[in-house]
Amino acid sequence: MSVGRVRSLAPSELVFAMAGAYIGYRLRVRGELDIPALSVAFAGLRRRYPVLSAVLEPEDRGYAIVAGPGPLPGIVVSSGDIDAPIPGVCGDQSRALSGLHVAHDGDRAAVTLFTHHSVADGYHSLELLADLWSLYTAAVSGEAVDLTPRDYPESLEQVLADRGIVKADNPIAEVPSAATAVAEPSGPPARVSDAMRMYTIAAARVRLDAETTSGLLARARKYETTLNGVVSAVILRVEAEMNGVAGERLAYTYAVDLRNRIAPPVPKPAATNPLGFASFVPAGDLGDTATVARAVTEELRKGLENGEIHQAGLRFFDTMTTAVAQFALVPESQRPVIVISSNWGVVPTPRVPGLEFEDFSSVMFEPRTDPDAPVAPPGTYVLSTFGDRLSIELRSPFPLEAARQRIAAIESGLRALDGA
Repeated sequence: MSVGRVRSLAPSELVFAMAGAYIGYRLRVRGELDIPALSVAFAGLRRRYPVLSAVLEPEDRGYAIVAGPGPLPGIVVSSGDIDAPIPGVCGDQSRALSGLHVAHDGDRAAVTLFTHHSVADGYHSLELLADLWSLYTAAVSGEAVDLTPRDYPESLEQVLADRGIVKADNPIAEVPSAATAVAEPSGPPARVSDAMRMYTIAAARVRLDAETTSGLLARARKYETTLNGVVSAVILRVEAEMNGVAGERLAYTYAVDLRNRIAPPVPKPAATNPLGFASFVPAGDLGDTATVARAVTEELRKGLENGEIHQAGLRFFDTMTTAVAQFALVPESQRPVIVISSNWGVVPTPRVPGLEFEDFSSVMFEPRTDPDAPVAPPGTYVLSTFGDRLSIELRSPFPLEAARQRIAAIESGLRALDGA
C-alpha cells in the first residue's frame, strides 16, 4: 500500500467507490468569468481540503484513501452550448477525487464542481462549492486567504461511534425497503476512462418561480409540516398514478443528513457521508396532501427518535446485495414500487462582484440500464432551492417522455396547492 495511505473506506463510503461515483454541482453564471482566478481558487480549495487531492487505491477488502502522489488534473474549459453533456472531467478515481469544468458561451458560463461521492456527500460538497466561490472572490481582489489544510473527513461509522451509536444486529427484512434495494455491487468495477464518461444535467426537471415556492412554504406551515413533506406527498401521488398501484405498494425513502441531528453536531466538511435513510409507506388517500405530508414528517421524527434512520445508514452497504437478491424473488406484480428522493436543501447564492448567478443544478454520469437485470434501478428525485426557487430533477431509468410526464404532473400538483 502507498506511503501516503490515509485510511480504508468504511462501508458507507465503499459503495460509491465500487460505482466510481462522482457528482457535479453546477452553477450557471452571467458576466466576465476570470478563468485564471478560478484556477487559483480551485487549487486553493484542494490545498484547504486535502481529500480533494487524494486518490482511491484498491486493497484487500475494498479501497483506501491515499494522499495524491503526483500532479492533479486542472480545470477543463470548453466553449459552446453550456448545457451540453460534459466529457473528460472525472472518471478515474486513481487520479483525483475532484474536478472542475467550465463551459462558456459569450458572457454566459456553467461552472461545475465535481466531487467523488465516497469522500463528500451533497451537503459536504455544497459547502465546498461555496468555499470555491469565496476563494475566487479573494483571487480576483488579490486578497490573502488562510489555506491551512483541514483534516480528512471521517466516515458515518466513525462519527456515530464517537457518539456511542453502533450498528445493531438487525437482519434484513423479508421484503427489502427502498433504502436497501438500490443496486447490487459485485466487486470493483472495470476502469472507466474520463473519455468514456458523459455527465449531464437532468433531462426531466422543473424549476418553480419564487412566488410559487414561497406559497408552498406557506402551505407547508399551514399543514404543520415541511416543504419536503409536501413535495414528498405530491411525488407519491404521482408515482402511484403513473404506476397504477395503491399507495401501499410504494416504498419511499430519502437521505437524512445526520450532522445536526447528533450531539455534538458535525461540521459539513468534517464527515464524508453521514447519512441515514428515512422510509415511508403511505396508507389511505394519497389525494389528501396535507395528511400524507404530515405522515411523512411524523415518520421522520419517529425514525430519528428510535434510531432506525441512523441504523439504516449503517446497514446500507452490508444488506444491499442480499436485499436486491431477495427483492428479485418477489413476483413483479407484488414488488414494492421504489421511489427515492434526495433533498439538498437551500443552496446559497454566491456573492461575487461582476457575476450574476442564474441557476443551480446537479450533473451526473448515468450508466445505461441493463435490460436483462432482474431489478431495474429506481428513479431518484433531487430537490434543491436556489435563488428562492424550488427545483425538482428526476434522474431515472424511465424513457424520457415518461420522466417528463412525471415532472409535469408534479409541477401541476404543486401549483394547484399554491393556488388553493
